[in-house]
Amino acid sequence: TPNGIFGAKMMWGYFGDFLCNLRQVPGYDHASACHLLECIFPDLRYVFITRQDKVRQAVSLWKAIQTQIWRKNVVPLTKEESVLQEKRLMFHFGAIDHLVRQIVAHETAWWQYFEESGIEPLVVVYEAMVEALETTVQDALRYLAIPIPETLVLPHHGMERQADVRSEEWVQRYHALK
Repeated sequence: TPNGIFGAKMMWGYFGDFLCNLRQVPGYDHASACHLLECIFPDLRYVFITRQDKVRQAVSLWKAIQTQIWRKNVVPLTKEESVLQEKRLMFHFGAIDHLVRQIVAHETAWWQYFEESGIEPLVVVYEAMVEALETTVQDALRYLAIPIPETLVLPHHGMERQADVRSEEWVQRYHALK
């Protein structure tokens, strides 16, 4: 960006491949993950986003996997697209349970990496962020040592919450079966 800040989203499932690719850079083939990343990205900071309700997160992920719709934009689907999307959705306890366990395992792996590397990330809790986006953004800017403009106004982000009645039904069904 014009202020010299680079940001990237990294999920644990891609972290190993990312490190392997970085180790292709001459001179970095045997560096530890933390050292490697600090060399490539000086003054690296981590913002760790977590969700308290892992079941809701897994339900959301399972729906996205089935529909291949990863975010809901303000632009609505056509009626045909909406009907097709609804037909694709199917509750599957095993799939949701697998995703819950995977989410927990990936989060545990991140925390192990942070601990082993002496990293204290900024922790952003999804549910708190949804309730207080402006405060969350200000906290992140302070953590990243980016000056907060006096006239900070957050633009509309163009996305809507995807959870719906079906999501809630699946969460309750999952808990009943668990």
